[in-house]
Amino acid sequence: MDSLTIRDVRLDDVDEFVNLSMRVYENKFKVIFKSKMGEGKKVLSQELKTRKSLEGNFVAIVNGLIVGAVIVKTREMEQIFFQTLKLFLKNLGIYNGLRAFFVGGYHQSISEKFIRKDECYIENLFILPEFRKKGIGKKLMQRAEEFARGKNKKFIYGFSEISNISARKLNTKSGFKEIQIKKSILTKIFFGVPAWAYVRKSLDIEK
Repeated sequence: MDSLTIRDVRLDDVDEFVNLSMRVYENKFKVIFKSKMGEGKKVLSQELKTRKSLEGNFVAIVNGLIVGAVIVKTREMEQIFFQTLKLFLKNLGIYNGLRAFFVGGYHQSISEKFIRKDECYIENLFILPEFRKKGIGKKLMQRAEEFARGKNKKFIYGFSEISNISARKLNTKSGFKEIQIKKSILTKIFFGVPAWAYVRKSLDIEK
């Protein structure tokens, strides 16, 4: 594989960053936005561009192309609940906006809402299919851990779909332990995902 670079997301990356996310999770976003995928893409780009900071968002670049990304959050980060809701309503209308906002989980899921002071939360990690199994996921995870250590966090955690075997294998190789399996009626109804593996890793000792 050609040279790989992992770096912070910049403002001029946002549109490509959102395109990547929507390409990797096309089926998911079709459930969220239905026939309004274009408007949905606009909302997500606007939401990122209006943030005070893009801290915690990292991209993997190969030959100038963004091929993967990881999103990490801490308790101290900017809360954007109402800002995001307003954008959904403005661009999608009241009914479609509320529905997309709720189904997409932008109302803050429990897993994000209760981040402890000593933790970092991996909200998402995604890579283009043609660039998987090349070590990019591992590098993104390492960058997420570096970020967490830089914030003096002791633990990092996240969730993987129970059926996503490759993601769960990556978690194991990266030193994460599956703490428990959590069921979700909401994700089962809308996305066909009945359960998630909750994984956690201690950052106290450098590997």
